[in-house]
Amino acid sequence: MATSQEPADVTICQSNRAQEDSSCHVAGHEHGYIRNKGQYQRRLARIEGQVRGIERMVEQEQ
Repeated sequence: MATSQEPADVTICQSNRAQEDSSCHVAGHEHGYIRNKGQYQRRLARIEGQVRGIERMVEQEQ
């Protein structure tokens, strides 16, 4: 969106860039986590454990 400080051609450029970004749907690009779901779940479990450890340290004032 153009603000009073942006020239109109900047808004047009941004609009064109948004159209280019959506072209991945046409090229058969896949979105989502299905392909590497197990890896993501393991990584999230590891991060969750690290967060619990930090939380425990804060509670114990270490």
